Amino acid sequence: MSSEKTKYSFKLDSYFPPNFYALGIFGIIAGLTMIFYFDSNLYGVILLLISLPFCFTSKGVRINLKNKTIKTFTSILGIEFGNLSPYRQLKELRLKSERISQTMNSRGSSTTLRYTEYTIVLITDSDRYDLDSAKKRDKIVRKIESLSGRLKIPAIV
Repeated sequence: MSSEKTKYSFKLDSYFPPNFYALGIFGIIAGLTMIFYFDSNLYGVILLLISLPFCFTSKGVRINLKNKTIKTFTSILGIEFGNLSPYRQLKELRLKSERISQTMNSRGSSTTLRYTEYTIVLITDSDRYDLDSAKKRDKIVRKIESLSGRLKIPAIV
């Protein structure tokens, strides 16, 4: 019996932008308040049902080395929906850097934030998959080297 790990799962990020996540938290708190303090059970439950997916919906990738499949999924409240794709060979891992620019406007003034985001890209014989990303290069380089060793494929940094 082999002790080698055959399944790897990567939760990429939230499906919704951060402001929707904050809106979901506010909706959950408001819904629970309506249920327990104001006896508005129906409205509170409706608000909870609308708000929960904003907080608990994410995107991810799951690699199954034994069955040679990769699943890209969206998880809503822990229930996964997605595509299962077979592959013949995992070719390599690459580190991709992308320059991000965000502009924030507020009453006549604007501020632009610029930073570099680093992403681990898995390349198979038929497709590419983003596995993880971070703003700090050294953190993502350690992760890509570790993953390269576990998957037994080269990493191009």
